[in-house]
Amino acid sequence: MKQRSGEALAVTHLGLTKAIVRRRFLPAVFCGIVFWPGAAISQAGQDPVPSGSIAAIVSEKTDHVLQVFAAEPQKRIVLMGSSFQSLRPIQYMDSVRATPPERLDLIRRWVRTYGIEPAILDEFQSEYLFREDGLAVWLPVQSPLIHYLETEVSRDDAVKLYLVWVGARGAGPEIDWLFVVYGMQKE
Repeated sequence: MKQRSGEALAVTHLGLTKAIVRRRFLPAVFCGIVFWPGAAISQAGQDPVPSGSIAAIVSEKTDHVLQVFAAEPQKRIVLMGSSFQSLRPIQYMDSVRATPPERLDLIRRWVRTYGIEPAILDEFQSEYLFREDGLAVWLPVQSPLIHYLETEVSRDDAVKLYLVWVGARGAGPEIDWLFVVYGMQKE
């Protein structure tokens, strides 16, 4: 059954939510353009996460991530781990793809670093396309949410997402940002 506009429905997976609350994860940014075997990992979770939008986080944290890459060229991954809620509606674009291996690798490193139950990795095998203020973003969606997303949310519907900003990965000026979805609410 389709949810009427204005009705609230938050869908969360408590295993991930409890891990986030218990560990008090700090900001997470995922950048996964290129993986170098044996690359070092930098944990840069001391800065507070900007609230409200993916674009705001990317804008505010790009310089920091590039500074980490420049200061320690062997470190091509910045792991963080902060949950936040999108304050602006994000459009669901009704496209899906398998989560690329380099993104799964970053999620795997995040899971291992923060002591999250390893089985959670199996729950982020699919990415869905969303659009926030003209910015198209592929976001891995936790598997318990997929049925809701595919049956209750239609293309171009606005949703509020509950996200974890996992980390950043890349080289030079190119950064692939990774946020994972662990909850949502149709606007």
